[in-house]
Amino acid sequence: MVKATYRTIQDYVQGCDEEYRARIQDILSICRELVPDAEEKISWGLPTFLYHGYLVQVGQCKGYIGFRRSLLPINVLKRQFICRYMKNCRLL
Repeated sequence: MVKATYRTIQDYVQGCDEEYRARIQDILSICRELVPDAEEKISWGLPTFLYHGYLVQVGQCKGYIGFRRSLLPINVLKRQFICRYMKNCRLL
């Protein structure tokens, strides 16, 4: 993969090495299916999905595909679950 500045996620995917391109497209498709209302953009040079803040980033690295996720949605869901079953719980 040649380092370049990409304006769209499609441009990024086209710039990926052929051996990674199909897998990256599959990952992006799954993200779109699971969170259809997510905003898609290039951030820090990588395809990024935003949904109530940063959600995930996907990108080709040397020898592997990187998948970075935010802990924010997980922590919010965890707090909501705990508060549902505990007395005197407040969401922070």
